[in-house]
Amino acid sequence: MTCRRWIAVLGTLLLLSLAANLFVGGVILGRGAGGGAEGGLRVGIERILRALPDSDRDVMQALLDQRRDELQQRFMDFRAARRAAGDLLRADAFDAAAFAAAERDAREKSFALQNAVRDLVMEAMPQLSPEGRAALAKAPWRG
Repeated sequence: MTCRRWIAVLGTLLLLSLAANLFVGGVILGRGAGGGAEGGLRVGIERILRALPDSDRDVMQALLDQRRDELQQRFMDFRAARRAAGDLLRADAFDAAAFAAAERDAREKSFALQNAVRDLVMEAMPQLSPEGRAALAKAPWRG
């Protein structure tokens, strides 16, 4: 196989891998996104709250209320970045560099959102009962 053919094959595999990662990430994050722009975020937060005993749920809810706007903004930023990457995939003329940058931006915004939720949980931990901390240790939010 010639060098040019190898480059074409590897480039195609790279693009397919990026597209697959974007698709899988969208499926994972979109599982609970049925409630508008904040649906997926709401579902994720509800999973955390449902895992807690009633007394600890109030602690977490108070912290959530303080950070709700920040979390919603981070979620909307992530969805917009993911949508932008999807638009580039659907474009007639594919720009690999633009798509890679958009995918990188979506990933960074996803990490920022995940870190904000984890920061919220970490802030709550010292205020939770041992039962609440144990429940969060087993909860699906950590996936």
